[in-house]
Amino acid sequence: MVYVMSDIHGCYQEFLELLKLIEFSEQDELYIVGDMLDRGPSPIPLLLDLMARPNVYPMLGNHDYMALTVLKKLNVEITEENFESHLSQDDFVNYMYWMEDGGSTTVNQFARLDVEEREAVLEYLEECTVLEEIEMKGRRYILVHADMPPRDAGARLADPKQSAEQEGAYAHGRDMGEPDVGGAHLDEVDLDESDETLVYVRDGDIVEELRSYDLADLIFHRADYERRYFEDEDTFLVTGHTPTFGIRADGRPLVYEENGHIAIDCGCVFGGNLAAYRLNDHRAFYVAGHGGVGSGEDGE
Repeated sequence: MVYVMSDIHGCYQEFLELLKLIEFSEQDELYIVGDMLDRGPSPIPLLLDLMARPNVYPMLGNHDYMALTVLKKLNVEITEENFESHLSQDDFVNYMYWMEDGGSTTVNQFARLDVEEREAVLEYLEECTVLEEIEMKGRRYILVHADMPPRDAGARLADPKQSAEQEGAYAHGRDMGEPDVGGAHLDEVDLDESDETLVYVRDGDIVEELRSYDLADLIFHRADYERRYFEDEDTFLVTGHTPTFGIRADGRPLVYEENGHIAIDCGCVFGGNLAAYRLNDHRAFYVAGHGGVGSGEDGE
């Protein structure tokens, strides 16, 4: 069975309960569609658990991206030689805004790891993909954390390609280049298009380059859930990022399935639900969140 989850946000106990509910086994596969970190009580224990599961495939969310950006800067020994040059004013501003957006638990738990564990965590985050495709029973599922807005080159995805040039261009997560977020607040970030190329991954293989997208489109932008993105009714965009209680007309923290969208962030960390969506039969499973930390109105 193939499952997708998103926006666990350190809700480790709910995650374990949900795995038990779906009877997750070594024969199953699980894609985490971003935002594993921040806000909840146990982001680093959650990440260490995921790192030990070869059949769990992590994807980059905006919180994971910001955590990686800041933690890589902090995970350097400060010496007399680099004291004045290692951290810029922008680094301090990014740290401040990350803290305001729920990063304190992540950074505090990261600081308690030993050197090897810290390096392993950063490497794991760097290897997160930003977009995946799964084909099953004649249906195509495009997995991305936030959005994949229709564009001339993006709304019509090419047939599979596997050239030597693409092989060399293949990138996981941050290997695509590091956009400059400057000192902007996460809600206001305008990431410039990277010099390197984002690529489109299907079942672990390179399909095509995404020249018309930058990282902001995929992990920060909000999807338009009232609009069908793909003409093919058997193609679905699977996203997290925006809690479904802000999308659904009934305001319930349940999976949203309309217009070719499958939105699976059910706002666990805000007291909603943690959802596991099974692609094989379009069935959703839920565990109620414990002790939400906010109203969820901003949705990120």
